[in-house]
Amino acid sequence: MVPRPAGLAALGWRFVLTTGTGSLFGFLVARQAYQSALLAPLFIVWFGFGLLPTVVMTALICFFPLLENTLTGLDRVDPAKRELFRMLRAGRWRTLTRLKIPSGLPVILAGLRVAVVLALAAVGLVLARGTVGAVD
Repeated sequence: MVPRPAGLAALGWRFVLTTGTGSLFGFLVARQAYQSALLAPLFIVWFGFGLLPTVVMTALICFFPLLENTLTGLDRVDPAKRELFRMLRAGRWRTLTRLKIPSGLPVILAGLRVAVVLALAAVGLVLARGTVGAVD
């Protein structure tokens, strides 16, 4: 019998691999919808008290805006330029590095700016209150 967390992880990866990135993005949107504070007790159980659960929680809070803006920036490419790269028989890697990343860089950097603000807010909360699971 597979333990529950491992089984759920395997089921999640199978779902992602069979249905594509749209489903993964939907899962991440659903994950962002509930409060991150609901995960704090689980992180205390999994990682113990101290700095590690705080770092993991901050990473989870900052991950979604960065991912969302990166995917949006990579999708927002001028169709004429994309067609030009197709006509020039540019491969996927060359299209990504020479077209999609440079044209999506402003949106990606906006997501990075939001993630940095969220991380600084989380660090400020930790410094003001203590680490996740700290006892007064």
